[in-house]
Amino acid sequence: PFIPFATEAVYQNMVRSVDKDAPDSVHLCSYPVADESLIDTKLETEMDLVRKITELGRSAREAANIKIRQPLSEVFVVAGTELEKEYEDIVLGELNIKKLTRLESDADLMDFSFKPQLRTCGRKFGPKLNAAKEVIASLPGKETMAKLDAGSITITVDGEDFEMTKDDFLIETVQPEGLSTQSDRDVTVSLKTELTDALIEEGYVREMISKLQNLRKSTGLEVTDRIALTYGGNDMLATVIEKNKDAIASVVLATSVEAGETEGAEPSDINGQKICFKIRKA
Repeated sequence: PFIPFATEAVYQNMVRSVDKDAPDSVHLCSYPVADESLIDTKLETEMDLVRKITELGRSAREAANIKIRQPLSEVFVVAGTELEKEYEDIVLGELNIKKLTRLESDADLMDFSFKPQLRTCGRKFGPKLNAAKEVIASLPGKETMAKLDAGSITITVDGEDFEMTKDDFLIETVQPEGLSTQSDRDVTVSLKTELTDALIEEGYVREMISKLQNLRKSTGLEVTDRIALTYGGNDMLATVIEKNKDAIASVVLATSVEAGETEGAEPSDINGQKICFKIRKA
């Protein structure tokens, strides 16, 4: 119900104040006609893809139980539409990832596991079936699948060779170790989930900044207020803070960042590590 009044206020401030010949009210104006020549279909397609990649990337993070504030090294994207550099940068920023790699297919983002197809393997192996199950379960996924696509493989069970084709296996698609993958139709997004020491440290820094920003808000500080920050209770995180003191101070507007007394402060959970912070207006 308030929209007609809000639009009228905007119209009076932005149109009538500079154009006295304009109609007296926005509600007396003709409804604007869209200029379809201004529609940028390429931009719309690119941004639709950016949104889809971002959504799948967030889902992949959730599946791997990795917070968005934890930086990751690389994301692999399979999509039919090419992304320009500026749109890749949007994806990397939204997903907090260092590098985006385009792949032509999702073949490299999946692995395979194998079980015996009892309908054929029961006759083929006979009493050696249980031993064959162990051999089959240990087969390397991608390598085995490539050979089966080409024709057949030979496995050795209790000293005897057996030729196997795809019909002899129950084949399942599995996710390779170190990747978290999500797909939607023609788009596949896979995050590299391995965390290096540098990435873990950066994750600690981002999490601490988030906790400090919340602490500023809860203590009633204005957005522009400068603070003095004191921390204590965790030697490992103290080392991280010292290494990244300037970066932390610039974001949380701290004039000083020092180890010191934090008695009475509630511990903050920083990705499983506990540390206490005290802030005061500088």
